[in-house]
Amino acid sequence: VGTMADNLAAEQWDAYEPTPKRRVDEKSIRLGNHEFTAAQLIAAVITPVVAEAVRQHNNQPPARLVLTHPVRWKGKRQLLTDAVGQVGSALGLDALPEPEFCSEPVAAAHWFAHKYPREPGEYIAIYDLGGGTFDTAVLRATPDGGFTEVTSGGDPSLGGFDFDQALFTYLGERHIAPTGQDLR
Repeated sequence: VGTMADNLAAEQWDAYEPTPKRRVDEKSIRLGNHEFTAAQLIAAVITPVVAEAVRQHNNQPPARLVLTHPVRWKGKRQLLTDAVGQVGSALGLDALPEPEFCSEPVAAAHWFAHKYPREPGEYIAIYDLGGGTFDTAVLRATPDGGFTEVTSGGDPSLGGFDFDQALFTYLGERHIAPTGQDLR
C-alpha cells in the first residue's frame, strides 16, 4: 500500500493495483500469486490510517469512525463495513465502532462551507479528479447546515493515473523513442 507498493511495482507489476477503487465490483482480485476480495484491498488502504490514529491516541481505538466514499457507492457500504472488520482484526483491536458514512462530495462541501459558509438553498458543485476515478456532484445546502445531493456523475474508470500513463506514453513515443534512448 502507498509509496512502498509504488516503489515495488516495477519488480512485480502483476502484484500491483494502483487503482483499487476500480475493482470493487469483482468477486476475486488476483495480485501476483494471491487472490483477494475487494474488502481486503480496501482494508489494506484503511489499516495504516486507523493504526496511526490509534497510535496518536495512546493506543486507544477511535470512539467514532467516519468513512467517505464515492457518491456511486451507496450500495457498497456493506463492503466498507466488512473492510473495517478486517482492519480491527489486523490491528488486534477488540472492536472498532460501526462506521458512519459520508459521500466524498458531501465531505468536500462541508470542508468548503467551514471556510465559506453557505446559505440554505445555495448550490455547490464538486469536481473530484482522483487518482483512479472522476466524480462530479451538485449539492444544495440544507437549513441544518448539511448538504443534499441534487445530481451526480463522473467516470469510474478515469482518473489521474490515466493522465499520468497517457503523458508517459506520449513523451516516450514522441521524444524518447526517436532518440534511441532506453527509459531504464
